[in-house]
Amino acid sequence: MSNFNYEPIATEEEAQKAREFPMLPEGIYDFAVMESKFGYSGAGNPKIDLKLRIIHEGKEFNVFDTLVGTKNMIWKTKHFCESSGLEADYLAGTFDEHKPLNRRGTCCIIVSQARPKNDGSGGMYKARNEVQDYVNPTAVAKPNPFAPQATAAPVAPPARPEEAPFHNDDIPF
Repeated sequence: MSNFNYEPIATEEEAQKAREFPMLPEGIYDFAVMESKFGYSGAGNPKIDLKLRIIHEGKEFNVFDTLVGTKNMIWKTKHFCESSGLEADYLAGTFDEHKPLNRRGTCCIIVSQARPKNDGSGGMYKARNEVQDYVNPTAVAKPNPFAPQATAAPVAPPARPEEAPFHNDDIPF
């Protein structure tokens, strides 16, 4: 027989503090997809729920995101596929729910502040990390693949040198 062992807490304040979890600072991070599950949203739209693992300062963080197959949200699916090497699957218009598993990419993480629930309960949604967008990893220069970047400014293409004007004297008359 196994025992369920735990360290008890004495006060409600300690209980609330125990519910808090560390969050990532806003920035650009590399991720790995740990879970991918197909389903339907409350409105009946196809979706894939993702669990992303992000390493920051030697600690592991889990961030959850949902890709929804609607006209207004397909941009996020496109950016996810570009970031994780699934461009061909995106262009095909369909992919298996397991296809994203173990894929790696880059994303922009933001902090969503705590806010009241709209269900009349008086409860609150906790502050949490959210994926604002997925980023093409080649567009972001990062010195350390596990360190966030302060900005997500795209890298400009290298400037082309001035070209000499084209003179073609070999025009037949």
